[in-house]
Amino acid sequence: MDFIGGKFLLKWISGNRSLDILVFHLSGLIGLAFYMLLKQNNLLLIFYIFLITQLFDAGHNYITIWRTFIKRVNLMERFNYFLLFLFCFLIILFWLIFRLPEFWTFFLYFTFFHHIRQYYGICRWYQKLNNRYCIFSNLFLYSLTIFPFILFHFRNIPKIINYPKISLFQFPDKNLFFVGLIIYFLIFLAWVFHEIRLSANRNWEINRFLSICMPGLLHFICFIFCTDLLKILLPLFLVHGISYIFIMGITLKKLENGKIPYLLLVSISAIFFGLSDYLYRFYVLQENYTYLTLGNGFNFVLLALITTPALFHYFADGLLWTGKNKDMKMLFSKEIS
Repeated sequence: MDFIGGKFLLKWISGNRSLDILVFHLSGLIGLAFYMLLKQNNLLLIFYIFLITQLFDAGHNYITIWRTFIKRVNLMERFNYFLLFLFCFLIILFWLIFRLPEFWTFFLYFTFFHHIRQYYGICRWYQKLNNRYCIFSNLFLYSLTIFPFILFHFRNIPKIINYPKISLFQFPDKNLFFVGLIIYFLIFLAWVFHEIRLSANRNWEINRFLSICMPGLLHFICFIFCTDLLKILLPLFLVHGISYIFIMGITLKKLENGKIPYLLLVSISAIFFGLSDYLYRFYVLQENYTYLTLGNGFNFVLLALITTPALFHYFADGLLWTGKNKDMKMLFSKEIS
């Protein structure tokens, strides 16, 4: 905890300032730096990509089961979550059977929206801990993270435009990109003025500030400057996955009031499911995504099974991590009191 404005103690989600800053705010930039350092070593780079895509990204999708089927739920709630899982499975299966276009593109854009919502959730959590709601902070968070992604579509990057599996709806236009940068710069100046005004009014909080500044900075670097698709996506996958694993472990520990090392258990389960996901894709699907155009009904079921956990994770999180959720109400009341 830290003093803020000489008025009250500033709190952190994990209870530790250094841990919060490292996991929630710096991990993406650290991941980007590691990618640049390892790019010259193919073996280490392959391992690094595997670590992020499978253990952090794929693995974190599955640990939603901790609060949907294992802990903090009754029989009826488990049944409702099962129906949600079935609904997600049927959506994907119908998409594949009817060969609707842009399957992977849908997942990519939905993933981006999901990441934005996690940034927002962390920012709102800090506001709860600070006992001060700030709607302008939320608006600036959305603006500083979404706008670089919009500008990315106007960049001319052949490696990404010609990427075979995913269409990113790019419209290369230097003029639109330049105009967009000017608009972004004005938004950035408005945010800086907002932070200065908060400081002058003794309402400035470093935890809330970092929850806006660091995602905005990461998105600006990745979407405005990076030209390699992995260089863009890996830092985003890392900060999202590792943040989610920590949040799930920390939340369960606080809610259960026990000595069980939930963070360790959640981390182990993420590793287990991440490895299982990889083995399934490698040995069952054989990474042959031509199923989308040439596959039969059975192959579609196989592909739907491995992609459903991600879609379920996106929808379930919208129910689990809101202020209206019974567990989050209990958690916030404990932390604020």
